[in-house]
Amino acid sequence: MISFKQKSFEEQVKEAEKHSYFGAIRKKSSLAATAYDHIIVGGTPPDNRMLDHPEKPLADLMTNKEIEAYLDLGKIVRFFETTLEEAEKELQKRITVKDAHFPLVEDILYLSEIGRLPEKFQKYLK
Repeated sequence: MISFKQKSFEEQVKEAEKHSYFGAIRKKSSLAATAYDHIIVGGTPPDNRMLDHPEKPLADLMTNKEIEAYLDLGKIVRFFETTLEEAEKELQKRITVKDAHFPLVEDILYLSEIGRLPEKFQKYLK
């Protein structure tokens, strides 16, 4: 049997269409997206491991250390062009209102749901 990774893009799309659809993808955290999801939106999975396990979300394929690195608070500081303290307050506010337009919030909430949120980020859920 040919693996997902070895299939042509057209074959990958056909398989992905059985498991995902565009509307569902827009509601997912980037860490909840599967290879199928990425294929449906016309992209390629950001991590090669996803091609070996197209049904698994990226978070399931990442180590705890990779997840911590992915949730870099420095991204927030740069995004808001502010201090770490102010960025943390902004993140806390956006988590409280479940701001789905802010990807890091989606990722933190998703990781909390699946029990993979690193300890140092737990404080933002309070």
